[in-house]
Amino acid sequence: MKTLLKSALAAAACAAMLPMGSAMAAPTFMLSGPLSVSPGATFNVDLVASGVTDLYAFQFDLIFNPSLFKVNSVVEGAFLASAGPTFFGGGTIDNTGGEVAFTFATLTSLVTGASGSGVLASFSVEAIGARNNSGAFSLSNVVALDSTLVSIDIVPGSTAVSIPSPGTLALVLTGLAIPICQRRRQAKIDSVGQGHTGQGHSVATSM
Repeated sequence: MKTLLKSALAAAACAAMLPMGSAMAAPTFMLSGPLSVSPGATFNVDLVASGVTDLYAFQFDLIFNPSLFKVNSVVEGAFLASAGPTFFGGGTIDNTGGEVAFTFATLTSLVTGASGSGVLASFSVEAIGARNNSGAFSLSNVVALDSTLVSIDIVPGSTAVSIPSPGTLALVLTGLAIPICQRRRQAKIDSVGQGHTGQGHSVATSM
């Protein structure tokens, strides 16, 4: 009995000495958007929560390059609302300074917060910069609270969107078009081959 107790205590001590990161990955707020867009294009940049537990409320600022991008609107994502009714604030859009300040959302009833992964907020963005440029979207002043209003440690993540030159776009489109043309050419060859086979069978039958 004493041997079993000593073994259990030793195992518990070893577990306590392990780094927290090895047991559970830290929750993240990551920005997600397209890799590249054309000048004048409108696209979405989403704030995605990943690996969170009991998320009850959050707030953050979005930082971007105002010479390249213009934020038109902000809408709430579906993730937090999956846990209950919410109150959402889209923040203050400043397309001169390159910031959307104090975007927030909170649950409004005594419920357990949202757990898992999903979209917290979505920004409609317009590419206003010239070609051959790339700009980052990043987070600042990130706060996350659980249902007991205790802070949740969040690892924030950024994303970059490029406005490539026409030559780069042409290469991308060419790369997409080549496999399609190859498939069509092969289908045509197969169709002609089947036609010849059918004609040969017909002649042999008539004889």
